[in-house]
Amino acid sequence: MKLFITVGTSSFDPLFRRMDDILQERADFEAIGQIGTGRYKPIRFTKIFRFTRNIDKYYAWADLIISHGGAGTIYDILRFNKKAIVIPNSMVVEEHQVELVTVLHKLGYIMMGDLDKLPDQIDASSTYDFKPYISKPGKIQCILDKYIRGIIG
Repeated sequence: MKLFITVGTSSFDPLFRRMDDILQERADFEAIGQIGTGRYKPIRFTKIFRFTRNIDKYYAWADLIISHGGAGTIYDILRFNKKAIVIPNSMVVEEHQVELVTVLHKLGYIMMGDLDKLPDQIDASSTYDFKPYISKPGKIQCILDKYIRGIIG
């Protein structure tokens, strides 16, 4: 299975450490990681990078995306209609990632991930009933706008 692990412009070193542990046990996984500003450099990934102008090719390549809960990254996942496990980043001070990921999980677009359960969640992703995202004019923008306005007040 081809995995793309991405954290956008942030850092989420615990996710990459956990993935290194998982990859040690699973030779059937190939992983590419976009580590953002993280300090930890994974050692069991096929490729790692901080940033790229052509991230779309990695979304297209992957069978499964494993990501933090950033709105921009989630939008890309939905845009590509990819299976995804999204783990809210506990290193982020605000709780906005938890709220956004919870809503999209309840709608069936993504799996809400947990670092402790990640190996089982990766296995379960192959049979998980992901709801395909069908872009309607302004729908995702309305969801994100409503969400952001709720945060700002």
